[in-house]
Amino acid sequence: MTERPDHIYRFGRFELLVQRRQLLQDGAPVLLGQRAFDVLVALVERAGDLVTKDELLERVWPGLIVEENNLQVQVSGLRKILGVGSIVTVASRGYSFTLELEAHGVRPAAPDGDVIAVLPLEDLSGRPDEEYFTDGMAEALITDLTKLGGVKVISRGSVIGSKGTREPRAKIGQALGANLIVEGSVLRSGHRVRISARLVRAATDEHLWAERYDRELADVLALQDEVARSIVHAIDETLRPRPAVPPRRVDPEVYLLDMRGRHFWHQRTEAGFRSALRTFEEAVLRDPTYAPAHVGIAESLNMLSNYGLVPPQQIRPASMAAARRALELDDASADAHRVLAFCEWQFAFAWERAMAEYERALELSPDSSSTTYWFGLFLAVVGDFARAHEFLRRSYALDPLSLLVPSVQGWAHVFERRHEAALPFFQHVLNINPDYHLALWFQGEALVELGHFNEGIQSLMRAYELGGRTSRLLGYLGYSHGRAGQADRARACLAELEDRAGRGAYVPPYFPALVFSGLGEHDEALACLEQAYAIGDTMLRDLKADPHWDRMRALPRFKTLAKKMAFPSWNTASLP
Repeated sequence: MTERPDHIYRFGRFELLVQRRQLLQDGAPVLLGQRAFDVLVALVERAGDLVTKDELLERVWPGLIVEENNLQVQVSGLRKILGVGSIVTVASRGYSFTLELEAHGVRPAAPDGDVIAVLPLEDLSGRPDEEYFTDGMAEALITDLTKLGGVKVISRGSVIGSKGTREPRAKIGQALGANLIVEGSVLRSGHRVRISARLVRAATDEHLWAERYDRELADVLALQDEVARSIVHAIDETLRPRPAVPPRRVDPEVYLLDMRGRHFWHQRTEAGFRSALRTFEEAVLRDPTYAPAHVGIAESLNMLSNYGLVPPQQIRPASMAAARRALELDDASADAHRVLAFCEWQFAFAWERAMAEYERALELSPDSSSTTYWFGLFLAVVGDFARAHEFLRRSYALDPLSLLVPSVQGWAHVFERRHEAALPFFQHVLNINPDYHLALWFQGEALVELGHFNEGIQSLMRAYELGGRTSRLLGYLGYSHGRAGQADRARACLAELEDRAGRGAYVPPYFPALVFSGLGEHDEALACLEQAYAIGDTMLRDLKADPHWDRMRALPRFKTLAKKMAFPSWNTASLP
């Protein structure tokens, strides 16, 4: 059931996918116009040979009379992306592509089997307050399909954007990189739920399977499992998923609370995380044996700490307890292992235990976009960049419309000190959404490390305003002002951080340490970092990879602190 294969050319840091009409740099798409792409394909197909101007004009502008300058403009744009010497002019006759092709072959549209996208389900109730339930049912179906194996499943983050769209299935499938689509509807009436689901081949609109289910809400977990298994069998009747433990019945009110909590969590705001936490806690009060609610508690607490909103010593005991309770109730929960891994490296700096938990989560759910994303970020933080890039690429393949994942792909390159290589990732995201604050933030970091202080500070200032004026970004902004020689502005950032702490807000010591580092006041920075270690500041997780400390790494006090952190000693040759 896979689509036609794609010709692929690899050269340097680039991959050229001909049928998909896509150029990738370090795994991230590069924005190319139609004409530039056609010129590049024509040159790459005959790499090392002369391709005359007439041949190129006829291929790229067939049947049209155009000025030769149009071709020169396209070649000039390609050289800016690929490098000045990538395309040479041959005695005014034409052009030759000079980069060495490392490989040429074909790539299947779905290299490891079929790729399926579960579109947001239609809510037939007509009530706006049911949105959380229908969205939650689609997310649960995605999770169950991922656990069964046999197909790759596009993550919630990419498919949620198709909600309410009237685009043809073929276009949706092409955008998501999926050859199969699940669509359907949900109707909940009291404690009964009806699901209608269809499996469709995206390219041809061929209906491969359809079914309607009518169940008590108490049996909703079994219903989700049944729908997922029916879809897998419809894709390949010979597939035999591993035996599953029959899903338990669930209190309908507990299930609804779980769905509502996940709806709040996905808002990714402080208010959303706090609302999610209260909702999951209410679910646990009603049923202390419902493992997903314990996972939700841990995830909500983790994000409050990860965003620097709550002191880690307040979060750690409750978060670790919730994750471990979830595993006591369901040791086969990939989400519980993933959340426990997060607790281990964020709160306990227990790198090896975190590694083991991520690997267990992937054993249980190999194509989870959440696990591949967080594992990739973890590996970048501890300096295992080869595997970090691998997992982040996998996460992006499972979440192809994500803006978060390519932003973090670029950030991993910043950690690797490959600042120039990081910039195309951020530009790709900002071409789609110029106000995406994470890409602006990470872009600002890279530009400052490259010495482009004005541009970097401008990017960070926009990120600061768009991202809610957080203390974390204020710390990075103060560092950048210090590096740029703008001491007064750096000290203003420092004063603002101190004022926030004086008004009772939690300000991790890592943030003022950043400002002192930018100012070159290393004793003050180290005092803050030592205070951070004393209170278990989660931000210290970045100490090894973060380039903001590079000018301090040779100092004895810094070496002592780094030794206490006991980071894994993997190959980190690119780190200072």
